[in-house]
Amino acid sequence: MLKSCDIAKKILIIGGESAGKTTLTENLIHHFRNKGYHAKFLHEHGRHICEKAGGVDHMDEDDYIEILCRTYMDINALEKESEILVVDTDFITTKFYAGLSNLSDRNKRDISSLADYFSQKMRYDLVIILGISGIIYVQDGLRLEKIRRKRKVYHQELCELHQHYFDKFKTVFVNETDWKKRTDQAIEEIGNLMG
Repeated sequence: MLKSCDIAKKILIIGGESAGKTTLTENLIHHFRNKGYHAKFLHEHGRHICEKAGGVDHMDEDDYIEILCRTYMDINALEKESEILVVDTDFITTKFYAGLSNLSDRNKRDISSLADYFSQKMRYDLVIILGISGIIYVQDGLRLEKIRRKRKVYHQELCELHQHYFDKFKTVFVNETDWKKRTDQAIEEIGNLMG
């Protein structure tokens, strides 16, 4: 285990639904573990909490707050135990999806405030934004039909919400449609961080 002062290189992967965030995360972790790095990942808590709630339409304010709090606590814990930490979603993404929900405006404001608070406290060494052009949308039973219909619009809105990251953190856009090329580009960028 690394000493607590050795903080991981944190990589955030952003992209719309079915952009391949989880696939890329798993590929990166596999690659860097095979290279001898102590690499860990944090999958999106939203998926598990959504399943537990019985689907996105059944999620309430407490579910979104749980996603935000668990993500924050887990990132802080995992970064002390690894050299590379890949995060498959973030607070702003949770805020975005809460904004699309049927929650009251007050609940949405509360979630937005907490998401912004956690986001301001977070540092990333690299932000990878996955493009969706040419990437097949996979309906896994949890994804909203309205997002599939307006996928490009929502992807653009999600990227705009993350605009402050682009100025604050090194950001790379991965628009390849070939999965191996996507993974290779991300591996190269992370390899550059590791020296």
